[in-house]
Amino acid sequence: MQVVATERNAEMLKNIPHKEIEDMSVVCRFIVSSDKEGIGSILVTNDVLKSMGVTEEQLFADANKYAPDLRPGEIKGMADMLAEMMGVDVSEFDDRFGSPMPGGDMPMYVATTRDKTNGAGIIAYPGFMEMAAEKIGGDFYLLPSSVHEVILVPDRENSDYRELENMVQEVNATQVEPKDRLSDHVYHYDSKEKVFELASKFDARKKEKSAEKTAGKESVLKDLSEGKKEAADAVKPKPEKPLKKEDKAL
Repeated sequence: MQVVATERNAEMLKNIPHKEIEDMSVVCRFIVSSDKEGIGSILVTNDVLKSMGVTEEQLFADANKYAPDLRPGEIKGMADMLAEMMGVDVSEFDDRFGSPMPGGDMPMYVATTRDKTNGAGIIAYPGFMEMAAEKIGGDFYLLPSSVHEVILVPDRENSDYRELENMVQEVNATQVEPKDRLSDHVYHYDSKEKVFELASKFDARKKEKSAEKTAGKESVLKDLSEGKKEAADAVKPKPEKPLKKEDKAL
């Protein structure tokens, strides 16, 4: 499975079986060769499916079943990944580059396939989000580094997705080839509600919940205040009526 930008590939996707994940689309490829030189694959089109007599539903069911075995995914700390690429020991990197050990300012993890080709497709693997949340320790932001990998950042209390999004956009504009760009947006995974969405949507949802909670507290306090007033009125002694003349005579 491969993930591509939906809008940028709108014309191509007209003839490609795909499933949308926010502003990205998952497409499928047939692997035709795999050796030390790399992987050779062809994109599955509607015409290919028709000639094989396979439905789109069956295509994605098979992809979900076989892709994780054919092209296993992995999640590694940024330091581990850089050390592996450079052929050095991970101890040479400061943990702020992504060591899973506590202490980094912004721990980062890289998620991709072992062959690291079109590895961003790992986000479509069944159970990936749950596995990532367990690895990271809860909610996280997903940064679309390129079509080959994504970067995961723990969601901390003071996290601001806008800073992460600015970073993604700057990297895309200066360091990523146009053909390899995935998205300029950042995503969020809510591990409790199991929701993967654009970070902007998560932020709006969080603010809405906070507003509802605040309104709920105000409503409760108002009810309590009114209840206390009613209780006070109920026990307040009534003023005595003045005695009539005949009552005074008695």
